[in-house]
Amino acid sequence: MIFKIILFILLFINILLAHDNPKSESFFKTHDLKQTKSKHILLLNSYHQGMPWFQSIKKGLNDILEPQKNSIVIHIEDMDSKRFFSKQYFEKLKKVYKLKYDDAHFDLILSTDNNAYEFLQKNKEELFKNTPVIFAGLNNYDKKKIVKRNEYTGVLEYHSYKENLDLIVKLHPERKKIYILNDYLKTGLAVKKNMQDTIRKENYDIEFLYNKNLKIGELQKELTSLSSDTVLYLGAYFTDKNGLSFTVDDFEKYILDHVNVPIYVQAKFRIANSEIGGVVIDGYGQGQSLGEMAKKYLNGTKIKDIPIERKSKNSTILNYPKLQKFGVEQQNIPKNAIIINKPFSLYENYKSTIWIIILSLSVLIIVIIKVQNSKKLEVKKLNEDLELKVEKRTKEIEKANIELNNTLVELKETQDYLIHAEKMASLGDLVAGVAHEINTPLGMSLTGITHFIDISKKLNNLYEDKDMSQDDFEEYLENTDKLAKSINTNLVKAAALIKSFKEIAVDQSSEAQRTFNLRSYLDEVLLSLHHEIKRKKHKIIIECAEDLVITSYPGAYSQIITNLIMNSFIHAFKNDFIGNITIELQIDNNKLFLTYTDDGKGILQENLTKIFDPFFTTNRKYGGSGLGLNIIFNIVNTTLKGKIECSSIEDIGVEFKIVIPLE
Repeated sequence: MIFKIILFILLFINILLAHDNPKSESFFKTHDLKQTKSKHILLLNSYHQGMPWFQSIKKGLNDILEPQKNSIVIHIEDMDSKRFFSKQYFEKLKKVYKLKYDDAHFDLILSTDNNAYEFLQKNKEELFKNTPVIFAGLNNYDKKKIVKRNEYTGVLEYHSYKENLDLIVKLHPERKKIYILNDYLKTGLAVKKNMQDTIRKENYDIEFLYNKNLKIGELQKELTSLSSDTVLYLGAYFTDKNGLSFTVDDFEKYILDHVNVPIYVQAKFRIANSEIGGVVIDGYGQGQSLGEMAKKYLNGTKIKDIPIERKSKNSTILNYPKLQKFGVEQQNIPKNAIIINKPFSLYENYKSTIWIIILSLSVLIIVIIKVQNSKKLEVKKLNEDLELKVEKRTKEIEKANIELNNTLVELKETQDYLIHAEKMASLGDLVAGVAHEINTPLGMSLTGITHFIDISKKLNNLYEDKDMSQDDFEEYLENTDKLAKSINTNLVKAAALIKSFKEIAVDQSSEAQRTFNLRSYLDEVLLSLHHEIKRKKHKIIIECAEDLVITSYPGAYSQIITNLIMNSFIHAFKNDFIGNITIELQIDNNKLFLTYTDDGKGILQENLTKIFDPFFTTNRKYGGSGLGLNIIFNIVNTTLKGKIECSSIEDIGVEFKIVIPLE
């Protein structure tokens, strides 16, 4: 009886708190099999999908268009122009899009940010003919005329420079300086110029500072040493002086977390743990505007009749913990400001729900008290049964846990054995190759010595028969001189090969650390692979200072370079394709930067996240083990304490970037 009463009360609470469910007919409506014709939209993204800014735009767009419900297919192309920005790169992108979409038809093209818009301005007619374009996130076009209005419309990005400066002065009247931070890419320089133009128009009684183009380590030192009378304003910063790119999360974690002054930003996705906030642009709002315009066009409105939105809707968003930390007065905070991360008040947010729960619990307690005495024995028996079940289940779980641990140990031992076998197989290939290379100079030397013995016997016979002439002796001297030089040359070559093999083989089978010349050592690694390189005819270029000396584990570098080269030979250069490999090494800030590139077939995008996994291979039917890149990953991360990442474009090539600390 008590359980029926409890069930009734819980059902009552559920009815009170429940939201309206969509009608069942909406399911059939959104899955109507008659709606077979889809509309296709190309979304050209200036950057990459991992950027929070684009994620916000995409979410706002999808919330408005509801692609699945409205039979809309959105094809996304990421230009990745934060990391790759050159005329040659955009020309290659153009060729790729031409190849992919030459026979395709899109109902509409959407673009995000400047690089995608300007790429379409230049190439749309050739690639997509007169397909209309709706853009979003367009910087520095508020005073420019958008050409071809019958084909282009969209949302301009408005940055609240003056509003942010006014907000900083209002919230921090005691601060005397504002440090403005931007990178030196196109967007960063544009933000800096617009900020300078705003400052010139206003009469601020405050000193403005601007960052120089610094390496990330230098920038970190400068920001952590900002004086207590300073405010930091972050515009657009993604790349340092050396072209090293940062995600928003990494820049927050390694740079902004260590800054001890108030930080203001101009974009919502920049607000995390370290920033106060600001009057910010919102990618989600721009995505919604983009979706509303796209919906109007797809419903029949002409592009020229959809007005350009020249001032995006920005919001004042402030981070409560940082307002408290820097002593911002409550009366100075704008009334329309959105305060985030404010301590949650359960009672204020769920007052009616809490009272319903309290009332229900009171009724429930009264009922439980009334039936408690009559149910004591039943409860006791249930508890005893439950304890027995728990004890039994606990023993089963402990047994299963022991078996699982044993299985994991066996799997780890098997993996270690396979990796060791893979290393030994690589060493075996090295032995076979060097033996093949040594065979030629030793054979030549043996032939020369045999001939040397024959002509010496011949001359000795002439001498014993007293029939040796001066011409015979001079011919003998000339022949022996040539033979001696030939034998010496071949033996020196064989000795060099043996020395190289000995050093490389010892390094690969040892984990000893020593000081060595990196350029000379890599030349020896290539010499040990000479039989493969000569047979394949691929071109390998090493860009490294001749005097680059480091203290590290040479065997690790030998295995990394050997595995990468053989990986290119096996996977990238197929069907008699003769390729090019470049290995670039340089040291900066006590770190070694190793960049390995080839111009082969590249790696499929869906495989990029799995290439370092053990036993992952696309070449298993031809004997691939899937351990080559996993060994490299373990060597870089475990032995050398570094990092490795890979990027690739199909049919263009692959690039591995390795960063190794040299402390």
